Amino acid sequence: ESLYSERFKNVYGNKKEWMDFRKKDLPKLKYIDIILDNLCVFKIPDSNYYVAIFDQIYRSNLKRVDSKKALIIKLKNGFPTIINEAVL
Repeated sequence: ESLYSERFKNVYGNKKEWMDFRKKDLPKLKYIDIILDNLCVFKIPDSNYYVAIFDQIYRSNLKRVDSKKALIIKLKNGFPTIINEAVL
């Protein structure tokens, strides 16, 4: 949770809405395996923003999802915070 900015947004809404959505499944999870592949990170010139694009393989006892994702990341006090997440 600490890696996600208070300004975080994705298709589920803002950070609180996304966290509420995720918490519904958490009690049912027995395991989660996440593999990242083909990671590319680009710095947006003259800014503290980066874009990370990668393939994600998500496995749990509830579902299996293979997707390409993009994150917008901002450095805040030298630490990365995720501003936005999207499935491409």
